Amino acid sequence: MLTERRGRILRSLIQEYTSTANPVSSEIVARNCGLGVSAATIRNEMAQLEEEGYVVQPHTSAGRVPSPKGYRYYVETLLEEWELARAEQEFIRHQFDQARKEIEGWVHLTASVLSRMLHSVAIVTFPRVAEPRLKLVELISIREFLALLLLIFRDARLRQRTVSFDEVMSQEELNAISRRLTAACEGLTGTEIRSRADEFTAAEGRVTETLLEVMEEEGGEGLGEPYFEGLSRILSQPEFATTERAMLLMELLEERKALRAILSQALGDESLQVFIGGETPGPVMHDFSVVMGQYGLTGQAIGVIGVIGPTRMPYERAFSAVHFLSGTMSELMGEIYG
Repeated sequence: MLTERRGRILRSLIQEYTSTANPVSSEIVARNCGLGVSAATIRNEMAQLEEEGYVVQPHTSAGRVPSPKGYRYYVETLLEEWELARAEQEFIRHQFDQARKEIEGWVHLTASVLSRMLHSVAIVTFPRVAEPRLKLVELISIREFLALLLLIFRDARLRQRTVSFDEVMSQEELNAISRRLTAACEGLTGTEIRSRADEFTAAEGRVTETLLEVMEEEGGEGLGEPYFEGLSRILSQPEFATTERAMLLMELLEERKALRAILSQALGDESLQVFIGGETPGPVMHDFSVVMGQYGLTGQAIGVIGVIGPTRMPYERAFSAVHFLSGTMSELMGEIYG
């Protein structure tokens, strides 16, 4: 545990480095931290912080920068109470009020808002529904024996598949099947629809088989598909001036398995999660930090909201933004599933 003075020095150093991306000198800390002591005293304290691993000195003549250990101490011990300003909350809520009332639009808007606020990559997974409920079935003729099946779920997700028939089906016949299955299956889960399979004709049964396959894929535990925005914003930050770091980030975003492994650690925990530098599994994340949180309704539909940025992330703002947006998304999910 750091002394109060060293804690204030570390906080001041991190805040300055977050703002400028330049190593911080003892003179700057002395001017900003409000301790009323000389730069020489600050220099001695910073040397002790370096010895204990909270800061590092990139070059002999340079100031210090925070280490992952320093950032970890900051977010766990020194981080002041975080909450978005009321005006900012109201502005974000207004954006959601103007958006279409569908999950896909909410996911895209959340990622866009978060990436703009943090100038980093925002990732939002589509909510994984334990048991999706059907809303509408639509069939469109493609060829004599082939039709396009459109399924709309209660949460406004749209999925489509092709269905083949053993006999020629006119559009009028397909319309009749659509009306019959919609009337029989609206609001039901896959399990409930399967229990009624003997009520359908052979053609309706063929459609139902495909319908149930789609519902099985859409439901279950774990993470939904991740959606991200903000790659151009994060690449404009000084940490990504080198091609190597930019390539590492793009590798992470393209390697969905590694990304899912990181995001899945937010599931089942209502508190925010933060991983700094090498704390995340695999070498790719060594130069990055992640702040993420779960949203949705436990047992019904769950997703994850997160932001990936450099370790020089404004953690207070990241915590407040992710916390507010996860709460907003949970409220919206409650309107659909609650």
